[in-house]
Amino acid sequence: MFDVGSVVTTDKDDYGWYGVRVGGYGGPDSGLGDAELQTQFGFTSRPVDRGADGIGCDVLYAHAGNSETFAWFGRDARYVEKCPPLSQGSSVHWNSAGAFHLLDAVDNTSMLYVPRGSSAHSVTVGQASDGVDLIEFRHSSGALLYCNPSEGWVMRGVGNAFTSITGDAFNVNGNATVTASLTVGGVAAQAVTLSPALTMYLSALEAVLVAMGTQVDAKTPLPPASPIPVSPVIAAFILAGAALKLALKSATLAAT
Repeated sequence: MFDVGSVVTTDKDDYGWYGVRVGGYGGPDSGLGDAELQTQFGFTSRPVDRGADGIGCDVLYAHAGNSETFAWFGRDARYVEKCPPLSQGSSVHWNSAGAFHLLDAVDNTSMLYVPRGSSAHSVTVGQASDGVDLIEFRHSSGALLYCNPSEGWVMRGVGNAFTSITGDAFNVNGNATVTASLTVGGVAAQAVTLSPALTMYLSALEAVLVAMGTQVDAKTPLPPASPIPVSPVIAAFILAGAALKLALKSATLAAT
């Protein structure tokens, strides 16, 4: 014999599975002991205990002989609004907090949605509202990672910075900071190209140093073969400037 009631509470029974305390409608609790929860293979759920107002999850229960009772959960009127809209042929798994996993048959899309305060995390695999194929990971903060046919993979933060991979192009928009070694150009390290302004500055600095060297009173004689009669201090300064320029021109971003 089957009957319908509401779930008073649930807990693990002596066998390590879930038992259901059932209360009948329109009267005092039926006095049932824990009814053993029945479920589809590989899937189960546990409802919220019945509230002080007497409202709880619907339950279908049945007796087997004089000692065993079995229970199957139904809907819970307190949380039906948490279920997202369903198109024909679609299915969803949701909980009392509003999190859900929707499999939409019309859009052929799977969406995982987890509320976080006034926002939510979400993962969408299928298509966007405009029908474009989409894979999207969205954080409650607004940061996201997505892929579509026209833009490729795009990763955005909570501001305006983003990176994208489209075809053969890798683009970075925003300030970039490298805190570890970086290899450019594959196996062979790629030389860093100096900007024209920096090259002009280094050349002008070198010219100034040479001019200073030619005008210094050479109190400490230099070897006769020296092309520029300058003091050892100025000579060292000029050599240091030349070495700096050479180092900058041949600088590489290579893994150490």
